Amino acid sequence: YIRKILPEKYFIKTNPFDTRSLVTDVMSFINTNGIWFDGIGTFSVNAVPTTSVLTEMLGLKGISPGIAFRSSNFKLSMREFCRLGKIDMPHFVFVDTLTERTLKKAISQIGGPAVIKPVSGYSSASVYKIDGKEKLSDIIRNIKTSYKLNKDGILKNSNNKYLVESYIEGIQISVDGIIADNKIQFAGIVETEVSSPPNFTAYANYFPPRISGTQYNASLKYCKKILQSLEFNNCAFHCELKLNRNKPFLIEIACR
Repeated sequence: YIRKILPEKYFIKTNPFDTRSLVTDVMSFINTNGIWFDGIGTFSVNAVPTTSVLTEMLGLKGISPGIAFRSSNFKLSMREFCRLGKIDMPHFVFVDTLTERTLKKAISQIGGPAVIKPVSGYSSASVYKIDGKEKLSDIIRNIKTSYKLNKDGILKNSNNKYLVESYIEGIQISVDGIIADNKIQFAGIVETEVSSPPNFTAYANYFPPRISGTQYNASLKYCKKILQSLEFNNCAFHCELKLNRNKPFLIEIACR
C-alpha cells in the first residue's frame, strides 16, 4: 500500500520496538536525505514507548516516555498510578509466579469472581474469568499455552507475570479522544459486546452507546480524572470501562 503513494527511497528500515535501532536509523535517514519530521505516530501498542522516546529526542510534541509506561500495555504501573490518584477501580493483586497456590491466594484476597490477565498485552490474550466453574489447574494450563504462543508478539513484555482483579458486572464501553496541551477533546463513547466468559473477545460495537445521559456524563468525568492521574498529555487515548449501574470502573486505558 505505501509503495503506491511513497517512493521506496523514503522508507526507513528499522526495528520500531528497539529504541537504539529506531533512533539510529531515523537519524541516519535525516542526515542522508535532509528531511526533518513534523510529527511521529504509531499504530502498534507495543511501539508506543519507543515512539515516545524518538518523539522527545527530535523535540516534537508527544507523550512523555516515562508516562507511556503507565498505559494499558503496562497494566501494573497503570493500576498503581491510578491507585495513587484515588481512582475507584477493581481490587487487584499482583502474581509474580503463576501456580495453583499463588492463584488461589490471590483469589482469596480478591473475594468473589475474578479476572486474571498478563501485566502486559492486548487483544484479551491470556485473559480469563475465574468463578469456580473451572479447575485452577485447567486455567493455568490454558494461560501458559497462550503465553508460549504469544510471548514474542502480543505478550512480549509480560514476562509471564499476572494481575488478578475483581470481576465487575455491567456494560462495557470505551471512551476515546485526544489530549493536547492538557486540553481534552472527547471523540465519543462506544458500547462493546464481548463473548461470554471465561474469555473476553469483542464481537460487536454500538455507536452511539445504549446508555443513559447520566451514565454518559459520569463516564466522561471519570475518564478525565484517570487522564489527570496518569498525567497523559499530547496523545490520543482509548479508555475501556465497565458500567455497574451508573458507576464506571476502569478496565484499562491506553495512550496512542
